[in-house]
Amino acid sequence: MKQLMTRIFISILIMAITGFAADPFQEGSPKTWPQSRVDRFYNALKKQGEVMDRPTPRSAVLSGNQIRTLVFDFGSIGAPGREPSLEWPIYSYHGYGYEFGPLVGVEVPVDTNGYFLPYVNDGNGNYVIDETNPLYDTTYHIINDGLLDGGAPGASEELSPDNEPWGWQPLDNYANPASESIPLSHKPDTWPSSWNNQWPGTYKAN
Repeated sequence: MKQLMTRIFISILIMAITGFAADPFQEGSPKTWPQSRVDRFYNALKKQGEVMDRPTPRSAVLSGNQIRTLVFDFGSIGAPGREPSLEWPIYSYHGYGYEFGPLVGVEVPVDTNGYFLPYVNDGNGNYVIDETNPLYDTTYHIINDGLLDGGAPGASEELSPDNEPWGWQPLDNYANPASESIPLSHKPDTWPSSWNNQWPGTYKAN
């Protein structure tokens, strides 16, 4: 009897551990999550990036013309469950956006070795894929965005076979490593040292 109870206890313990170890963000969309779960999701994303040695994602709140919103350096404007996301009027806490960002599509012709095959001029000023080239193999159609929530389950990030994220990713050396903010023209402490205290953009906030 004692052995049976021990086995039952161990089985329950294993189920509990595997249950808690399972990814809690696989089901549903951040649209439907309570705020506590949204917060846990963003903390998990941050820790995952640190473990996988990815560039640190940064954000900032931008405002103008009575609009205020979060902006991220991986392409997202606004974010699921986070404010301000297209707040209008400013400081009203009325968010009118869920999340949006750039969507880019591209055709990539490759040769038989898997390398990019340059487009050719068709004589009329148009650049086209030369499928008559004996090295031509196939054309990949790639569509990508910078959204955290594309309608897929919360943690179903698109990854390459070697576990690199497919999507917009921030580049190193474009922000102060000690800052969690994207570079802002009116905040020199967000700039990388390589800019030598000079804002590189055309426009600068006063």
